[in-house]
Amino acid sequence: MSDEKILWLQQVLEAADAPCDIAPGDWFSARRVGASTVAKLVGANPFEREPALSCYEEALGYSSFTGSPAAEWGKRLEPWLVRDLSELTGLEFAHFGEVCLVHRERDHETSSPDAIAWHDGEIVGGEIKTTTMRREAEWGPSGTEDCRQDAWVQSQWNMHLTGAGRWFVLAFFRDTCTNRLYEIPRDDVTIRSLRHVAKSFWSHVERRVPPHPTQWGAPQHERKAKAGRVSWKPVAEAYAERIRLDAAAAVKVAEALAAEAKGTAHEQTMLAAAEETKRRARGVTDYLAAVVEDNRAAVED
Repeated sequence: MSDEKILWLQQVLEAADAPCDIAPGDWFSARRVGASTVAKLVGANPFEREPALSCYEEALGYSSFTGSPAAEWGKRLEPWLVRDLSELTGLEFAHFGEVCLVHRERDHETSSPDAIAWHDGEIVGGEIKTTTMRREAEWGPSGTEDCRQDAWVQSQWNMHLTGAGRWFVLAFFRDTCTNRLYEIPRDDVTIRSLRHVAKSFWSHVERRVPPHPTQWGAPQHERKAKAGRVSWKPVAEAYAERIRLDAAAAVKVAEALAAEAKGTAHEQTMLAAAEETKRRARGVTDYLAAVVEDNRAAVED
């Protein structure tokens, strides 16, 4: 990340009188109690069966989990999706993927926001999520604050660290190449509760006392544990190919719907929707192809 970008963020934090500072670079790998951790602790993350114990092991470096291909590709799509976020909101968001913010008074409280904008003298943030229509039930209508619960909790925690009054969540459905946009208002009651959870959890970490697996919240959903691990490179490229195939399938569906609407009052609307789907499919496919090529070049070097 460029020095100019870091300088801009520092100036924004100072102008907003935010309660946090940019942490040294080595803090990113040990984020302590960040937004994702808080969401897990209170049971908002649908993929964690024993959230408190999992976070405890991660904090002490006991966990062997290094992330999933889906999460990794979600991170790689962030720069592309932040541009969508800017277009949809009319705000000029800057992408910050690996910057750690730390609270000035409580250095166990950290945050790593996906995107930041400066608008009318205040910080506005953005959270990027990549998902599929298979999990559509977890997401409410676009234009509301009814996003998936973990994204809502993460947004509140990020607002706490930055002092922001609102946070946007952009959910990208890769199998339909569509976005849903949510605007989350600050909720100080929730933030106080999250601070209490973070303080209690960190006391367990400092005392090396494992918490109950679901001490601060039970997960709403469970998933079966995957057997074994596979190497990153082939899985990553296979996941990129899966996104490409999903995008191609989304185009076929849009074209079929447009064909069915031919000669009806909805013909022009469906044709326009099909063209927009094609445009977004080309965009995500081209972007992923460039990322995969960069990754291959880095491995060869």
